[in-house]
Amino acid sequence: MSTDDPLDLVRAAVPLSLAQARRAEAVIPRGVSSGSRRRAVPLFFELAEGAYLTDLDGNRVVDCVNALGPVLLGHRAPEVTDAIARQLARLDIVGAGSTLEVELAERLCRLVPSAEKICFVSTGSEAVQLALRIARATTGRRCVLKLDGHYHGWLDPVLVNNDVEAAEPVEGLVPVRRHGEGLGTSDDVMVALWNDLEALARAFDRHGEDIAALILEPIPAIALADPPDRAYYEQLRALCDRFGALLIFDEVVTGFRLGLGGAQERLGVRPDLSTFAKAVAGGASLAFVAGSEQAMAVVVESRVVHAGTYNASAAPVAAALATTEVLEAVASDLYPRLDELGGRFVAGLESVRGRGVPLVASHVGSIARFAWDHDLAPLPAGASEAGCIALVCELAYVYGAFINPRGSLLFNGATTPEDVDTVVAAIESAWRHAFDTSPPPARRPDAARHGKR
Repeated sequence: MSTDDPLDLVRAAVPLSLAQARRAEAVIPRGVSSGSRRRAVPLFFELAEGAYLTDLDGNRVVDCVNALGPVLLGHRAPEVTDAIARQLARLDIVGAGSTLEVELAERLCRLVPSAEKICFVSTGSEAVQLALRIARATTGRRCVLKLDGHYHGWLDPVLVNNDVEAAEPVEGLVPVRRHGEGLGTSDDVMVALWNDLEALARAFDRHGEDIAALILEPIPAIALADPPDRAYYEQLRALCDRFGALLIFDEVVTGFRLGLGGAQERLGVRPDLSTFAKAVAGGASLAFVAGSEQAMAVVVESRVVHAGTYNASAAPVAAALATTEVLEAVASDLYPRLDELGGRFVAGLESVRGRGVPLVASHVGSIARFAWDHDLAPLPAGASEAGCIALVCELAYVYGAFINPRGSLLFNGATTPEDVDTVVAAIESAWRHAFDTSPPPARRPDAARHGKR
């Protein structure tokens, strides 16, 4: 590896982004409005179209972040942007209802297998908090059981154990790991291992009378791995029924991205409550909790507070109606094609691995991830896997791909097979630049900078 900082290559390509970052840091803590957007080399964009982003310096790249999930049809999908513009010309936000939200709720109840009633909110984190509130009011219990490595938003009390760390369970539970200074996390939340039914059963046997809900990502987007078979989810359903706990699926990422009915449609298991956000409104800020009549009774009876100034505002609802209308029309083509893109990415990295690059990938639909292949090569001395993967992702930018530093990727409906090939080539070039002892590959002029003004 070169003794120079490999990221200098990225910094040299984005001087205007670096200048904007310095300006931002003067007035915005850390220079970003969400911690998930923070990168070693900050980036600022001025144009998004289809599968591509163009930054302030004119670099045009394939977008594999897609705003961490909302962009499914492609950036600036005309059906969505036109619907928002038409709605804003008529009605924006009022302190009352609109016919649009009723129409959308009816459609969502038709599309989501477990949905009989809908509560709208504005973000996925809010949806999770409302779902937990409903579960606690329904059961009269306080404790929530979550799974290690599953992410449920940045609000208390579930901002714990977002990443997987090796730990032996005690009575079915693993130690709670806080992220930041969350309040009330240790007392209210317990954590069990993912894909370990024996440990989960022990946790219920020991604590079942205290558990209000089991919450999980049916397919964890951060620690993406092949999901267990259907029997695993059926056993989760059975455990919750046996102990009187509610089963909550967090489909903030998977909802509408893996299919019109989310992951629960694929798995054939109906939770009591589900949380959705991101892709449902094509990039507009809208989220919801879907639930059974029985689970939603506490809201109907006003035993749970559900409020929010921006809940079901007209423009985001119009965006969701337009998005879901398009998705229904193209579902038979779109979802198989997105699955093929994920498969092409995995196959591409397998070819790269055959050329000596120790990376391995997995995917579920359009959600993909790559990691270091320890069987092929050890990590560089003193390096962490997270740090090495982040370096590859940051460097891939100059070769034409914008990738989350965690090594997770999301493809959208405008992404082409050729775009996926560009991403695979960018990852290989980035790895070789960072870790190969041979001369680093030249930056392709037709990759990151082919959109230079």
